[in-house]
Amino acid sequence: MSFWISRTGKGISGSAEDAFTRDFELIPNNTMALAKIASFVNNKNEYLEVMWKITSDSYKNREVRQKIKCFSGKDEQIDRALNMLKLIMDLCTFKPSHGDAPSNED
Repeated sequence: MSFWISRTGKGISGSAEDAFTRDFELIPNNTMALAKIASFVNNKNEYLEVMWKITSDSYKNREVRQKIKCFSGKDEQIDRALNMLKLIMDLCTFKPSHGDAPSNED
């Protein structure tokens, strides 16, 4: 049996309609909502991952992951990622105590 064979006989389409339950609506791009940081992880200096938990409106309690790829890539991409990280730190009024990449403890 192949991994990609449907167990229901319906077929595997890869469409959003078939991937999400009916009560699990996709959050549209550019949606504004209040959120808090649920976790922050340095993934072995490959990327930083922020888990946001939405605290208001119709998406309350939904979690959104954000990867900040500030360790490798094109110079412009790294600069944009570092600016995103600095923006998040400023929003949280977090001042790092060192000049290295943030650790999980930070």
